Amino acid sequence: MTQAPFAVPPGGSRFDSEVPSTHKIRVKVSGKDTSGAFTVLEVTTAPDAGSPLHIHHIENEWFYTLEGEYEIQVGGQVYHLPPGAGVYGPKLIPHAWHDGGTTPSKMLVIAEPAGNMEAFSEELESLRSGATPRDPTQARAFFEKYDLEIVGPPLPKKFVNER
Repeated sequence: MTQAPFAVPPGGSRFDSEVPSTHKIRVKVSGKDTSGAFTVLEVTTAPDAGSPLHIHHIENEWFYTLEGEYEIQVGGQVYHLPPGAGVYGPKLIPHAWHDGGTTPSKMLVIAEPAGNMEAFSEELESLRSGATPRDPTQARAFFEKYDLEIVGPPLPKKFVNER
């Protein structure tokens, strides 16, 4: 099957003609475009936002900073990523990210294979319009629904602020 070329405008998402400004995750290349080989997400985050330490059971991820700065833990190593820097997080290796900037930051996340990342991101966006699960049991169940496993807390702010 031959894939057709496509373009996504700045601020756009692959299948949404108008993406609400409240959406922080935009699909730049869908797994539907690549027969499931990979997906590319553009993620905008607030200062001090971050993920819990977690494991992907399906996807490998590559993080690339576009704007701002991030600290990304992969295994036992924490990487500082200014704009233009990236880090690879293989599946089954615990990882977490933290927006270490003073203004909102933006990164590209490439997941290979596409796996469940788009569905996870879409549901996460819908939860943002309400309340993101703060209860640890709810958060674990949400992650597990997409073959992700929370294995620890987010990066400690003390560590992030000491760099």
